[in-house]
Amino acid sequence: MPAPRELGFFQPIETDPHEATLLAWPAAYDLWRDSIAAAREGFVALARGIADVDAPSAGLGEQLWVLVPTAAEEAKARAALAGLPVRFFRIPYGDI
Repeated sequence: MPAPRELGFFQPIETDPHEATLLAWPAAYDLWRDSIAAAREGFVALARGIADVDAPSAGLGEQLWVLVPTAAEEAKARAALAGLPVRFFRIPYGDI
């Protein structure tokens, strides 16, 4: 079986051109418990920084791809990230 590198896969550095930044919305209440609101606030701050919406003329902002596990969580994420360049993907994931 060929190694991933032999198939053309590699881990790029942050400054390499890329289509988007992939993030996962904090959604697992059983893991976050009382900290989920703070985790989401931090997530939104991170997303705003990556999207760089405060300085769009600089051209530094990035498209965000956000994983959400359910339609209900997608609605929460959409509301929290309103105004940002986000594409949502409804895919179950481990929220660690």
